[in-house]
Amino acid sequence: MNLKICGNMEKSSVDAAVKAGATHVGFIMSAGFRRSVSADSVAKMTMDVPKTVKKVGVFVNEPIDFVKNTVKSAGLDVVQLHGAEDMAYIRALGDISVIKALSDFSKIPEYDNVILLLDAPRGGSGKLADFSAVKFDDISLPYFIAGGLTPDNIAEVVKKYPNAYGFDVSSGVETDGKKDGEKIKTFIWNVTLSQPEDADFSAGLSEKFDDFDADLGLKIPIQTIQFKIENNGIFQAGLVARQMGTSIDIQQLFVAEPFRKAGLGHFLLKKIETYAKTNDIHYLTLNTLSIYAPNYYQRYGFHVYHTLNDCPLKGIDLLRLQKEI
Repeated sequence: MNLKICGNMEKSSVDAAVKAGATHVGFIMSAGFRRSVSADSVAKMTMDVPKTVKKVGVFVNEPIDFVKNTVKSAGLDVVQLHGAEDMAYIRALGDISVIKALSDFSKIPEYDNVILLLDAPRGGSGKLADFSAVKFDDISLPYFIAGGLTPDNIAEVVKKYPNAYGFDVSSGVETDGKKDGEKIKTFIWNVTLSQPEDADFSAGLSEKFDDFDADLGLKIPIQTIQFKIENNGIFQAGLVARQMGTSIDIQQLFVAEPFRKAGLGHFLLKKIETYAKTNDIHYLTLNTLSIYAPNYYQRYGFHVYHTLNDCPLKGIDLLRLQKEI
């Protein structure tokens, strides 16, 4: 899966993207845009980028010579064209690899020997693109999906477009107009989780942690426990867990966006703890990622008793937490 973090303006965001597992890092090379950068700054920002990560320069209706010279001075691997560039223009670029962005999807058949990028009419707007007019089965070229992608919606988008060559994000991983390293990591992690091939991987992790539970003598039968908070039919928060002998493993604790920071997560953790105390449960356990603020659970008495380093991606750890009742 190809993942492109576009609109980089600082080395820190490039480094965060590479560390999180991005395959492409993008830069706006045409002047006059909020995220525009110079060729010299791109060369400096990417001096530590490995060859396996493609450096992409975004251009809008620029002269051919400007594009060619910028590719050399910035050290770009790919150019991404966001204007009215046609196949004659692309052929004039010679052997430079091209991504052609399109928001007028009727023009898809006009292009060949490029990678397409299907985007919202105004790239970088943060609005989810409408691809209802696209006949994906008729597209013979590889294509990126872009337009309004965020860490919150990317898993659903990946499942909706399983044949996409990759996914491109810019404003969706920003906070106050600047690239946010935590959002970049979460975006890429959520793509990783959403891919079908990760099912066996996730099952393998579950088996590893089940081995730890087995060492504690925690065997099946398994009972599912669910708590949820609703108000006037509107779901606000929920907790799903499984009870195994004298242990309860919390599978998911979720609070809907409008109701976060209202203490609902705390309420559900207390509710499962009360349930545990009245059902002769000795331990509460859960898994979380190092990027998902494990300190939150530690405030409620959980402690880390096992860590899988660089799992599922380098720089991200999978933590096993436990609380004794």
